[in-house]
Amino acid sequence: MKKTILLATVALLSLSSMAIDRKGQQDRWEEREQINPREWQELKRDRKPVTSQLRATTNLLDSIVSVNSDGSYNSKQEYAYDENGNQTMAGEYRWNSDTDQWVGRLKIEYAYDTNSNRTMITRYDWDRDTDQWIGWYKSESTYDGNENITINISYNWNRETNQWIESYRYEYTYDENGNRTMGISFDWNSETNQWVESSKSKSTHDENDNETMYVSYVWDSTISQWVESSKYEYAYDENGDETMYASYNWDKDTDQWVETGRSKAEYTYDENRIMNVIRYNWNSRTNQWAESFKAEYTYDDNGNQTMRTSYDWHMETAQWAGSKIEYTYDENNKETMRIGYYWDSYSNQWVKSSQAESTYNSDGCISTVKYYYPNKGEWIHDYTAYHYYSAYELTDIGTPQLDNTVQIYLNSAINTLHIKTENNVAIQAGIYNLQGQLLLQTSQTEIDFSAYPAGVYIVKVNTDTSTETMTQKILKK
Repeated sequence: MKKTILLATVALLSLSSMAIDRKGQQDRWEEREQINPREWQELKRDRKPVTSQLRATTNLLDSIVSVNSDGSYNSKQEYAYDENGNQTMAGEYRWNSDTDQWVGRLKIEYAYDTNSNRTMITRYDWDRDTDQWIGWYKSESTYDGNENITINISYNWNRETNQWIESYRYEYTYDENGNRTMGISFDWNSETNQWVESSKSKSTHDENDNETMYVSYVWDSTISQWVESSKYEYAYDENGDETMYASYNWDKDTDQWVETGRSKAEYTYDENRIMNVIRYNWNSRTNQWAESFKAEYTYDDNGNQTMRTSYDWHMETAQWAGSKIEYTYDENNKETMRIGYYWDSYSNQWVKSSQAESTYNSDGCISTVKYYYPNKGEWIHDYTAYHYYSAYELTDIGTPQLDNTVQIYLNSAINTLHIKTENNVAIQAGIYNLQGQLLLQTSQTEIDFSAYPAGVYIVKVNTDTSTETMTQKILKK
C-alpha cells in the first residue's frame, strides 16, 4: 500500500454483497431492471474454469480512505487477495478523533477451493470493550462437478462459549442447465444436536432458463410431511424481461391456492435496451390494474446510460415519489459525474440531492471520488474517497486456449479480445470483473478492450455446438 495519504476517501463499501447470495422474491423486479434475465441466469450458473498456469502482475484495490472536507479522517476500507486474485478479506474502519487511531467496525474473510469457488465467508465485528474482532456469522459451501452450490451451512458466534454454533443448513439440486430446481432448509436443534427440516422450495424454468414457477413448502412435524405454503408464477417477453408476476398462499381449509397478488410490466425497447418500463398491481377491490412504478432510461451513442428516472406510487399520499440520476462520461466511457435528484410533489420539480465526481489513474482505475450535498443552491463538498492499489503476482491467468474448439486471447498491441472457434460457430460471450459483475455480453468474436482498465477479467463463452460454458481469466496490463 502506498504510504502517502491524500485528503479524502470514497463511498463506504456496501458489505451487504458479502452476505450469502440468496435471491428474495420482493427484489425480482429490481433484478430484472438491472440485469437482463439471460445475464442473470449466467451469473447464477457457475461453470468449471479450464485454465493453465501463468504468472502475471496486476494492480488490485488495496484500500479506500475517506477524509472529510475539513481534512479529518472519516472511514477506511481494506482488501486482500490470494494468488488467483480472489478477494480474501474486506475490512471497514472508523477514525477515532479522540485517540487519533483507526477503530475496527467489521471484517469479512473469504476462502476458496482450487476452482476459485467461494467455500467460506466469515464476518467479524469489532468489540470495543475487548478491542478485538469477535465472530458474528460464518457460512460454508460445497459444490458439485459443475460448481453449483449443493450444501450451504451457516453458523452464529456464541460469545459465552466462544464457539461457532450451527444455525441453518441449505441443500440444493439443479437441472442440466445449472438452474436451481429444489432447495431444502434445515434448522439446528441444539437439544438433539440434529438438523430438523424447516422449509423447501421447488422451481421450474422455461427454455431460456427463466424461472417460471417457485413453490415453497413448510415441514409439518405433526404429520411428518411437507405442506404447501406459497407459490409464485412468472411470465417473460421475447427479450427475457419479466412481464407478469402472481403470488398465492395455500388454503388448508379448501386445499387450494388462493391468489394474494398480481403484477405486470410493460417495456419499450430500443436496440434491445429498455427505454421505458411501467409496472402495475392488480386491485382486487376495483378489479382494475393500477400503476405502481414507472421508469425511463436514456443512453449516449456509446451505449452508456446517461439518465435514469423512476417513480413509485405512494398509496398513503396518492402521489408519485420520484428519483433521478444523471451520468456523464469521458472519452474512455468512464463515468466522471453523477447527480441525484428527488421529485418535489409540492413544487412539481426536480430537486438536486447529491453529486459525485470521479477521476481515474493512468491504468484507468478509479483514483478519487468527491461527494457533494446541496445547500441553498450551491454544492458543498462533503468528503472525498481516495483509492489505493497494490501490485499482485497472480497465477491461474489463462493462456490462449480453453479446449480444442475455443481459443480466447487478448492482443495487447491493439487492445482487442479475440474469441476463435472451430468452423466459426456462433458464440455468446460474457465479460466479468473479479467481483462477478457482468461488464459486457456479446456475440462478437473481436471485442474492443481499450475502454477497460488494467486488471484481471473473466470471460465466459457458450457455443451453439456445446452445452458447456467455458471460462477463462485474462489479464490486461
